[in-house]
Formats: sequence, C-alpha cells, structure tokens
Amino acid sequence: MSVSGTTTRAAWDAVAEQYRLLLPDMSAETPLDRATLAAFAEMLAADPPAVVAEVGCGAGRLTKHLRDMGLQMVGFDLAPRMAALARATNTGIPFAAADVAALPLRSAALGGLVSWYSIINIPTESLAAVFGEFSRVTRPGAPVLIAFQSGDGQRIDRTTSYGLPVPLTYYRHRVDAAAEELTAAGFTLYACVTRAAALTFESTSQTALLAHRNV
Repeated sequence: MSVSGTTTRAAWDAVAEQYRLLLPDMSAETPLDRATLAAFAEMLAADPPAVVAEVGCGAGRLTKHLRDMGLQMVGFDLAPRMAALARATNTGIPFAAADVAALPLRSAALGGLVSWYSIINIPTESLAAVFGEFSRVTRPGAPVLIAFQSGDGQRIDRTTSYGLPVPLTYYRHRVDAAAEELTAAGFTLYACVTRAAALTFESTSQTALLAHRNV
C-alpha cells in the first residue's frame, strides 16, 4: 500500500541533489531539535543491539547523526534517488527506497524508529495507515520520534521546490490529531515538543512527538 503517490516520489527524485547540497548535515536544526534527538538516542542507549530505522531519511544526514551517537541505523526513503545518494555519501549504513506505509521489514523488527519530517507530504486522513505501519515494524517498548510542520491541518500546494519548478504538496498536521492517531495505532505518548518557527525557511510551528510502542 502506498499513501505517498508517484507524484511525490518523482518530485523528491527530481530535487534530491539540491536537497543534499542545501542540507548536508545537522547545522540547520535548532538546539532544541538536537536535544530532542539526543533524548531519543539516550532512550536507546541501554539497548545497543536494537536496530533503529529512519523513515524518510532523505540523503541520510540525520541517519548518520544518530549512527554517530551510537545507534545501529538503517534508512528508508520514498525516492530511489534519495536512497542512492544516502548510500553513496554515508558508508556503513544500509539504505533502501520504500514507501512509508509499506516498509520492507518483518513485524517487530525495530528497537526504535524516527520519522523526521517524513509525514509532511502525507494527507491527514492517511496518518492512521502510516502510524499503523510504524506500530507493525516496532517491537513492544520501542521509542518512536515523529517530527513535522504543525498547523491547523491545512494543505499547502507549492509550484517550486529547492529552486526547481517541481510542485509538491505539504500538510501542516494538527498536533492533537497526529497524537490521537499515534495513540490509536498502539503507542503511548511520552512527550510533545512544539517550538515556534526559528529558521529562515520556516513559516509555521514545528512539533516532535516522542512515544513508546505499547507492550
């Protein structure tokens, strides 16, 4: 099952190189963003054999960041070109192309999962399917971290992306709606971190949900 669509896949393939050049590392994240990621990594520090997946990994910058923090990482991205760039620039980490709602993993395979802005192109009505897949592939007790541009559930249609004439549709999910769907999928919410727009390319608040897979 795909909730992302061929149009979104083609768009991210088209801008993959520009995206990698614009965001080569973690310098775009705020101190609060990095602290939230550090908290997620610390939750997994006591379980070093756990495999952790970044779903929607782009060119792999955050996957590498978490690997360098001691986590055993794998990365998946909807766009094959993104996954190829991630493999080429981040040695020692497995990357593959996969839809967010149809991951090539057995049930309960993961000890943790991070979705760093990978649901921003997913319609709100499809979050249940995505979070259901996150529930399927994580084992009981596994922490998950989901970050997204938050708002009132509005749809934003853009005609250009990363300086190219590539259209993309974004969704600014309501925090309470996303949290409710995550809970319904079998997770217990641990923390919700929402900050104001702070970077030059941000125009709305940013939210991270940290939760555990129910035992």
